[in-house]
Amino acid sequence: ALVVVGEAGVGKSRLRAELLARVRESRQPAQVVLAQGDALRSGVPAGMIGRALRGFLGLPDGSPAAQQAMLRARVAARLHGPDAERVTEFIGQITGVPLVATESIALRAAQQDPQLMADQKRRAFADWLAAECRAQPVILVVDDLQWADPVSVELIGAALKRGRDLPLFVLAFARPELGSRFPRLDADWGRQEIRLAALRPDACAEVARHVLGEDADPVLIESLVDRSGGNPFYLEELIRAAASPDSVGLPASVLASTQLRIGKKPPRARQVLRAASLFGRVFWAGGVE
Repeated sequence: ALVVVGEAGVGKSRLRAELLARVRESRQPAQVVLAQGDALRSGVPAGMIGRALRGFLGLPDGSPAAQQAMLRARVAARLHGPDAERVTEFIGQITGVPLVATESIALRAAQQDPQLMADQKRRAFADWLAAECRAQPVILVVDDLQWADPVSVELIGAALKRGRDLPLFVLAFARPELGSRFPRLDADWGRQEIRLAALRPDACAEVARHVLGEDADPVLIESLVDRSGGNPFYLEELIRAAASPDSVGLPASVLASTQLRIGKKPPRARQVLRAASLFGRVFWAGGVE
C-alpha cells in the first residue's frame, strides 16, 4: 500500500488522474476499484468499501432482484462452489444487497454475533479481492482516506494480508490529519508513504510565467507566488483571476477553501488569527493580545 499525504489541492488529484490514464493505456491493463472517503458518512460501517464495490460490480439501482442476480454473477465469475456462496452472502452484507431467500447457517450465526459478522465480512472481502487478483492485477484507489470509516480501513488491511503474494496495489490519498484518525495504519496496512510538500517559490513563478507570459509584471508574479503559499490549486486560481480583466480580489473558490480551513480551527485560534490579520503577515504577540 502506498499513501500519498498532502494538504488539500497539493497535486493529489493530478497524480491520481495521471496514474489512471497510464493504467488505461498500458499493454498489461489492471482492474481499478475506486473508493472515496466521505466526511458526512465516515460513521457508516463499511460504507466506503460498500459504495466502491457497488460501483465496481455494476450493481444496478432499484430492483433488489436485479442487484442480487448481478452480485451472484460477478462473484461466480471468479469463485465456485461453497466459497462462492459464502463470499456472495457476505459481500451482499457489505454492499447492502442481502440474499434473504437463501440465508445460510453461517450468515444466520453471524447475524447473532457482531464480532463473527465482522470476521466473516473481512474474510469474504479478502477472498473476493484475491480471486479478482488471480484473474487480473487490481489497483484499489482510495480518495480522502482520512474520511474513510474504520471498518472499510480494516477490510482493506485484511485484503492486503490475504493478497500479500498477489498483484494487488492499494494507492490512497489523504490529508495530514490521517495519522491522528488512523494511528495504526502502518501496522495494519504495512504502508509506504509519500508526503507532498508545497511547490517551491521558483517553481510557482515558473508556472505563473508560463501562463501569463514571460513579459508578465515581476511584481504581479511575486504577489501570486506569495499569496499561493506553494499550493498548486490556489496558484492556478490566482493566476486565472490575474489573467481575467473582470476579476476583482481573490477568486471565490480560493476564498471559500481558505475560510473552510480556518473554520475548522477552535474559536480561540480563529480569534487570534482575526486579530493578527489586522497587522498583516508580520505581527507580534503584544499586538494580538
